[in-house]
Amino acid sequence: MPALTEPAATRVSSSRALGVVPGLDAGVLGGSADLAGATGTVIADGAVFGPTDRRGANIRFGVREHAMGAIANGISAHSVLRGIGSTFLMFATYEANALRMSAIQRLGAIHVFSHDSILVGEDGPTHQPVEVLPFLRAIPDFEVWRPADDLETRAVWAEVLATSDRPAAIVLSRSGVDQIRSERTPKDIVSGAYVAYDVDGPEVVVLATGTEVTIAVQAVHLAERRVRVLSVPNLERFRSQSRERREELAPSALPRVCVEASHPMSWYGIAREGDEVIGVSTFGASAPAAEIAEEHGVTASGVRDAIARVATQQ
Repeated sequence: MPALTEPAATRVSSSRALGVVPGLDAGVLGGSADLAGATGTVIADGAVFGPTDRRGANIRFGVREHAMGAIANGISAHSVLRGIGSTFLMFATYEANALRMSAIQRLGAIHVFSHDSILVGEDGPTHQPVEVLPFLRAIPDFEVWRPADDLETRAVWAEVLATSDRPAAIVLSRSGVDQIRSERTPKDIVSGAYVAYDVDGPEVVVLATGTEVTIAVQAVHLAERRVRVLSVPNLERFRSQSRERREELAPSALPRVCVEASHPMSWYGIAREGDEVIGVSTFGASAPAAEIAEEHGVTASGVRDAIARVATQQ
């Protein structure tokens, strides 16, 4: 599959990746809670599993998020197949117990969530998942991936499909992201973190996930300091890297700015005194995504200003 070169939402990249997965022959069966068109979670040729067609790989779960998660667990527990379910990230809370049970039982269920931040815009606070990413990351033995572009999304899908002994969430954007221009491999991506943009002699390190990696790289070109940007598609895998590797990526002598359009709780184990976390600790609002981003500082100029502040403290 040729890599995308133009900006695209990661839900589009995920749909492209699933489009080449040959359904039941690849060991996957699932679908969405009536949101296949929005999440892009359609397997292979789109054939639907049902009473008259047991070869279809797509299940129409209806608007039943908890039941969907439980069925994905059951498929993973009682057959050679991997169960897949998908909905908007905000509605992960409706299937919370099913997600937790998939981790307790170490089932290889795959949970796909799109519309991943307050940047969904006019849908408002009911659809803007401020607190959901920290909740998912707090579930033991449950992997949470938030890819930043097309290559990351495809590498994450390959890793998740190859890992059958624990569940995973793949968290995807509705808004477009730039394609990262750094040299990297799928191994770099699935390690949890890698350098997405670099300079000689960096003075500040910015760590970001998903959509905010694009914002961080844009900020670099506005900043008056030399800045390295890390993409961190999986925070727990980043934390589990060796101390030497973490020091290589984010030297302890350099100040850090962490950026994610979600509650900042996930980053308190990475940011230190004097560092900054740009996040969202209040409910969102019904407004265009650009206005919401500006209000919360999740913009290139907001990241630029944070870079200047942490650099000044050194």
